Amino acid sequence: MEIIKSSVELITPVDKQYILNLIEYATRNCYQSFDKVKEGSAEILINSIKERNHWTPFENFSLTFKIITNRGVMAELTRHRHASFNVMSTRYVNYSKDKFGNQVKFIDIAEGFPETDVESYLKWENACRCSEDYYMDLINFHGQKPDMARSVLNNSVATEIIMTANLRELYYMIKLRTAPPAHPEIRIIMNKVCEFCKAELPEIFGDI
Repeated sequence: MEIIKSSVELITPVDKQYILNLIEYATRNCYQSFDKVKEGSAEILINSIKERNHWTPFENFSLTFKIITNRGVMAELTRHRHASFNVMSTRYVNYSKDKFGNQVKFIDIAEGFPETDVESYLKWENACRCSEDYYMDLINFHGQKPDMARSVLNNSVATEIIMTANLRELYYMIKLRTAPPAHPEIRIIMNKVCEFCKAELPEIFGDI
């Protein structure tokens, strides 16, 4: 068993000026106001359409992220149906094989719940270890396939997700999933996504 931290990686190469110009072009197509394009006009226009809740131009560009999190957070993320997801399949992945180190990876619960007391953490850790033991036993001694053995694994199992979402959906997801009522573990993931978005495209995400 291995306990790891969650992570987020931005995969899409970002050409900020191209993206801003694309959004401006899409917006001005609505009003046929191409004669107003000049240096710095994209940034001004983007701020204006955000204030007027004209979000459709932001749907013309998407960002792709590689996310490592647990299966519980994965279930919440994939509810955002305007985004696209490719998730590591526990049906076909066989953790008993050498390529996976003959072990199951779990996302550290203390990352999302730092107030977890030592006794609670040890019980969680033992539950993860027991689920791994049962998983390996079902495969190695009972001849079960991974798609059956996976039923004993818990929500802390680590998974890898490729997520693609347009800028409008990303803005919505970040606002929703970083708010105080959101689950602590998904807040960690979306705060990391937000950091990338704000660093690369502050004109769009800088007000979050």
